[in-house]
Amino acid sequence: MKTKNILKIAAAFLFVGMFTACVQDDDYATPNIIGEEPDVTVTNTFKQIKDMYNNDGEVVIFPDGLVISGYVVSDDRTGNFYKTLIIQNDIDGIDDDPANPRLGFKITVDATDLSQRFNIGRKVYVRLDGLAMNESREDSGDFEIGIYDESDFNNIARIPEYILNGYSFGDVTYAPAIQRSLVTETITPKMMNISDFDFADVNTAIQLENMQTSNEGDTFAGLPSDEFDAERMLLNCSENTTVILATSTFSEFKDQGIPTGKGTANVILSRNFDGDAYIIKVNEPADLDFTGNRCDPFFEENFESYGFGDTIDQNGWINYMEAGTKDFHAYTDSYSIGTSARIGSYQSGDASTITWMISPGIDMDAQAGEVLSFQTSNSFSDGSTLEALISTDWDGTPAGVTSATWTTLPATIVDDSEFYQNWVSSGAIDLSGYTGTAYIAFKYVGSGASGLDGTYEIDEIKIFAN
Repeated sequence: MKTKNILKIAAAFLFVGMFTACVQDDDYATPNIIGEEPDVTVTNTFKQIKDMYNNDGEVVIFPDGLVISGYVVSDDRTGNFYKTLIIQNDIDGIDDDPANPRLGFKITVDATDLSQRFNIGRKVYVRLDGLAMNESREDSGDFEIGIYDESDFNNIARIPEYILNGYSFGDVTYAPAIQRSLVTETITPKMMNISDFDFADVNTAIQLENMQTSNEGDTFAGLPSDEFDAERMLLNCSENTTVILATSTFSEFKDQGIPTGKGTANVILSRNFDGDAYIIKVNEPADLDFTGNRCDPFFEENFESYGFGDTIDQNGWINYMEAGTKDFHAYTDSYSIGTSARIGSYQSGDASTITWMISPGIDMDAQAGEVLSFQTSNSFSDGSTLEALISTDWDGTPAGVTSATWTTLPATIVDDSEFYQNWVSSGAIDLSGYTGTAYIAFKYVGSGASGLDGTYEIDEIKIFAN
C-alpha cells in the first residue's frame, strides 16, 4: 500500500479521535448485548484477509466494507489476556476446507472486561473499515488487527473503545467495530502434537495430550524474577518435545502451582515477544487437566556432565570407532539444547567413518511400556547417515559390537533438508517388546567423501515407562 494512502487514513483517524475526545462517555453507543441478531453481511474469509498481507512487514490498512466473522477463544477474566480478543473461524478444530482453512486473529482493543460481552464460543462480526493488520513480528505468523499508528513499535495500536463500541459523528452513526452475535458455540480445540505446530494454527484453540510440567513445583508466574509474561517449560511425554507455557505476571493465578501430574492441555497457540518461537497460553489453570501419573523418564542422558570436546565415554556409554578417526564428542553452541553429542567426518581425511555411541545397559524387565525418544539436528551438506539401533545380546565390549544383533529402530532422524538450527524429535519409539538387558546405539556412517559428509547432533535421550 502506498505511503500517502496510509497517511491519509491515519490522518482521518486522528481527526476523529480529536473530535470524539471532547465527547462525554454517555455519547458513546452502548454495545447491543441482547436482542436481535446484528444485520451484518460477511464479505471475506480469514484466508482472504490474511492474503492481503505481502510478507514485507508493511502494515495493511483495510478499505471500507470488509467484514469477517469468527468465534472467540480467549477470556480476559483471569487477566492472562489483557485488552486482547482472540478469534478463530471454526468451532470443530478440523482443517476440512482448503479454500478457507482454520485460522485465527489477535484483535487488540483499548477496553477491559471483554468476556462480559465476548465470551468463549461467542460468534462475532468484525467490521474492518479503516482498521489495520500486521504480523506482531515479521515472519512470526501472529497476525494482529488494530489501528494504524506510526508511533507504535510495530505500527499497530489498540482499537479505541469508541470505535469498538460505535460512535456518532455529526449526523452519522458508525456501527461498532466488533458486534456480537446471539450465537454461542462450543469450541472443539484441534488435537495436535508440538511437532505439528504451524503458522496457520497461531491464535487458535488447540489440545495437547500427554503433557506435564518439566519442573515439579513451578508456579505459573510467581517467581521474583518473572517479568511481564513468565515462561515455563511443558513436556510432551509421547514425543519428548517441549513448548513454553507463557503466563502474564498480572494474571490472578500467577502464584498458583502448575498441576504436577500428566494430562491434557487446552490452550491457545501463540508466538513469543520476539516472534521466533511458539508459545501456549491458558485462559485459566483448569485448562491444564494434569491429573494422571507423570511420565518422568527412568533413563535420561542430556550430556550436561561433559565438558566441551569430551569424548562420550562416561556414565556407562561406549564410543566405538569401527572405521576412521572421528568420535562422538560433547559440543555446544547458541543453537544447541545445552550440551549435545556431536559426530561428523567433514574434512577428516578418512576414507570411511563408522562410529558407534552405545548406551549403558537398560533393564527392560524392571518396568513396562517402555518408550524411547531423542532429538537430532544436523549441519552442512550431508552425505552421511545416522541411525538408532537396539540390541539385547551385545556383551558390552567394543570387540563385540559388530558381532551382536542390532535392530534398527523406527526413529525419525533429522533430514538433510532441515534448517541447521532446528531440532527434530525422534517420535515415540515403542520398546515394550524387548526383555532382558538392552543397549541403545547411535551409528554414524560417513561416505568417505569428506566434502559432502555432514555433522549430526544428538540430545535429550529419554526412556519412559507408560
